Amino acid sequence: GQRLSFQLHNQSEDGRDTGLNNGTLVVEQAELVAGTLSGISIQRLTQLPIEIEGGASHVVEFELDLSSLQGQPPVLASLGLRVATILPVREWKVPLKVRPMPIYEGVVAIDFGSSNSCCAVWSLGNEPELLVLDEHKAVVSPTAVRYLTLETTPPGIETGARVKRLAAEYADIAASTADRLKQRLSDVDQQLSIRPEKDARWVERRASEVAADYLRSIRHAAEKAKGAALRDFILTHPARCSLRQYSRLREALAQAFGSNNGRVRFMQEPIAALIDFFVE
Repeated sequence: GQRLSFQLHNQSEDGRDTGLNNGTLVVEQAELVAGTLSGISIQRLTQLPIEIEGGASHVVEFELDLSSLQGQPPVLASLGLRVATILPVREWKVPLKVRPMPIYEGVVAIDFGSSNSCCAVWSLGNEPELLVLDEHKAVVSPTAVRYLTLETTPPGIETGARVKRLAAEYADIAASTADRLKQRLSDVDQQLSIRPEKDARWVERRASEVAADYLRSIRHAAEKAKGAALRDFILTHPARCSLRQYSRLREALAQAFGSNNGRVRFMQEPIAALIDFFVE
């Protein structure tokens, strides 16, 4: 879940000119190569091609799965960024200091809602902190998942208010988006038909798998905000929750957080609402 962002500028090499007189630069391909880090997987999140007008810039983002490096000491590694445009191919070396993430000595609390979700972290001696969950700096975000591809593990997804808004406007985006996950977890048949953006065919995906993908994105947001790996999780559920819905929530959490690496607890929403009074 580690992300690297590279900002590409359409201007001179030293950046002294504004580049306003440059023609539009079309980035057709961008690849990040593992270099000295063997065994890791790299997925590009930015959809190509992109066009960068003269003097403008654009971010190309990658997500790295470094789990194969667990247990290794800190290391200074090197990646390679290769970008193909209408101009000759450009290549850069990317130095990277890889170190184990510390463990967050606190609790992550998630309100996995029917329409919207939110997440807070709390550690002893500190006030609870609500986390930002989408690009608009919102702490409450629609419980919706848009699939970019299912060819990677974990799948490439987008979440947030932008996904919900675009799915309401465009049929192709709606086809790659799943929402109302909590209700779907209680369905006898929890199969959802989804057509990922980068695939031409419809695929079936279980609601518990979609919920796991969404919860995993919340975990990544929390780990990024705290700069630490998370271990203790609390998930709230409705006061009236069927056994089917409850067991599938557990299944989704095990997929998202790892049944061996995390301690997960469930709490009824009315009880969670009373905690502040108990503390007082």
